[in-house]
Amino acid sequence: MQSFNKSEKGFTIIELLVVITVIALLTSVLLPALTSARSAARTSACLSNMRQLGMAAMAYGSENKGYYPTSYFYENDANSDDGYYQWSGLFLINNYMDSKGAFVCPEDEVGGWAPTNFTEDFVPDPPAGQAPKTPGGTVDDKQAPRLSYVANEVIMPRYKYSALKSIVKLVRASEIKKSGGTILFAEYNDNIENLLGSSPTGGDALKTHRPTHGIQLIGGTAFDGESYDLTTGIQALSVAQAQSAIATPAASNSHIQYIHPNRHRLNSNYTFADGHAEGLTLTQTLDETDFKWGLRVYSAINKPFVMKASDETEKVE
Repeated sequence: MQSFNKSEKGFTIIELLVVITVIALLTSVLLPALTSARSAARTSACLSNMRQLGMAAMAYGSENKGYYPTSYFYENDANSDDGYYQWSGLFLINNYMDSKGAFVCPEDEVGGWAPTNFTEDFVPDPPAGQAPKTPGGTVDDKQAPRLSYVANEVIMPRYKYSALKSIVKLVRASEIKKSGGTILFAEYNDNIENLLGSSPTGGDALKTHRPTHGIQLIGGTAFDGESYDLTTGIQALSVAQAQSAIATPAASNSHIQYIHPNRHRLNSNYTFADGHAEGLTLTQTLDETDFKWGLRVYSAINKPFVMKASDETEKVE
């Protein structure tokens, strides 16, 4: 017959509660660390993507007399009826980048925006709330099907048709002063309102083909390269102006509203004209003594200097 030792017993309720408490405590300590590690890995992957963008821009330049591409142009050189040819499409079609996934930041909550024009075949799963510019989706832009990154207009302008040649020009890499401190690509905002604009074909459209910048006309009017009069001075945006534009998007705002100021905790990632990528705060990019959006508007025919937000008689440095 089997005998039982009365001294043998299971866990008491108190012991069980102690074990549960210890597990809960360890979980509370380890989970944030695990979450932080995963976030750091995604940030690193985003930086890798953005370095690839920089290398692709250099590869494009090596085959095009040292020029950067335009941000986009009209397929028919007259209007947007046939769609846009955007820089990301140039990179893919010319094999400067071979992975569509490299155009999407892993931390981007919408998984990258679809082009302004797209069909169901090209983008079967667009971000929530995004519809094509052309009703019914009959045109596909030459663009990455999902995109987290946006070009800097002072280097890659809105040279959308040849009639703009008296105002806008392509930019050579050799023109850029402080290439290691001049932004080439930033990260798109993941708030749909920041990219929304009216469409001439009816309804609203996301302006995911457009570039961004960190400048304005002296006096506070938003800068728009395609309609720039070539006489009004240019000055940097202040941090407060940039923050306001991003927080309260509107069609009349500076196009800095297109960027995400802090996708990676306090920072967002940026690609620079020399090809490197790093994380910076919005404030760091707009520092008048180390201004990172361009010392001049290189894409304007007259290449005006950028003056300080605090003193329109002094150039940014």
